[in-house]
Amino acid sequence: MQKKLISDLVEFGFAILPEYFTQDRIAACRTELEDAVLGHGLTPHVLMSTESVHIHNFFLYGAKLRSTLFGLEFQRLHAGVFGKSYCLRNAVASSIQLNPSADETALHAPIGSGWHRDTPQFHDVEGKSKVAGPGVTFQVIVAIDNSSIENSTKVMPRSHKADWSGHRLDPDEAIKFITTYGERNVVLQAGDVAIIDDNLFHRAGIATPNSRWMCFCSYTPWYVKPYFDFSVTVLPDLTEYEAHCLHMTAVPPRPEEPLRNTFRPSAW
Repeated sequence: MQKKLISDLVEFGFAILPEYFTQDRIAACRTELEDAVLGHGLTPHVLMSTESVHIHNFFLYGAKLRSTLFGLEFQRLHAGVFGKSYCLRNAVASSIQLNPSADETALHAPIGSGWHRDTPQFHDVEGKSKVAGPGVTFQVIVAIDNSSIENSTKVMPRSHKADWSGHRLDPDEAIKFITTYGERNVVLQAGDVAIIDDNLFHRAGIATPNSRWMCFCSYTPWYVKPYFDFSVTVLPDLTEYEAHCLHMTAVPPRPEEPLRNTFRPSAW
């Protein structure tokens, strides 16, 4: 299974693992996500629009969510697909769902709208967008709900290999890319896992009345700055693997330290 997964990831830019998590675990995660939205409202982590709701650092909002992200199933994927020098850049749970009663916020559209890549972006001396390229950073998606053709994430297979350095496509560029690479709906059932090369062009699905919770977990080499300062994250009974994922073994040394080792591989 692992050999085919890596082969698909290299060839197509994405791979799917069906039924990776049990339905009992997924149902418990769904309950914790719904409770987080109902119980916390709008916070720095919980963002809403009329078409979506997003919970950043979802692992802080329930024991099952935490054990899913940091449990043995994820550890096997982490070690077998990316390797132990990778850490967590971001962990966000998203539901692309029509929500006309949502309060108006700065988030006017679902995170991930429009054709784009998630691989780390920077700008050259002329201000042009550049990205790190294929095979560098990855996204693991855990399906909490069943998705459909409409609300599923859309990808352009093999576009991670395109000779194109930018982060986002404008509408005319997107048409050209779709003509070359085609478009596929990554339709998942609850419990499935998808892995996407962050250099693959993709976009969010179309909101429908149905719930479509997915957990998106980004993994990058340890030296890539995470979206949040995980050093201030407080988790009771922190495990060695959790500390590794949260960059607590990848903090740059203080100037007075004699050895400039910025990464300390752990034994997980």
